[in-house]
Amino acid sequence: MSEFIEWVRPSGLPITLKNTENLTNYAEQAGWKPVNDADHEAVILGMDDKKEIEQYVIEVCGVDINLQGKLNTVQNKAIKAIRGNYDNSKANS
Repeated sequence: MSEFIEWVRPSGLPITLKNTENLTNYAEQAGWKPVNDADHEAVILGMDDKKEIEQYVIEVCGVDINLQGKLNTVQNKAIKAIRGNYDNSKANS
């Protein structure tokens, strides 16, 4: 059993909780869902604000993505960041 579980709140923001029965019950009662990378992608694709996407990616994986481009471009950058293969150094040079 994993020591921590990552959840996504109804607002789309992630939270990581210790994997205990009490916290799991609390999260489920609050309407939170356990997440994996596919879930993160669905959340990102459901967002329509670049700043909201940026905040989500920072909270999930600690990466600050470049917000230049259309919404779908920023969503693709965010998905790459979640997957661990986004290189922000090129965007800021």
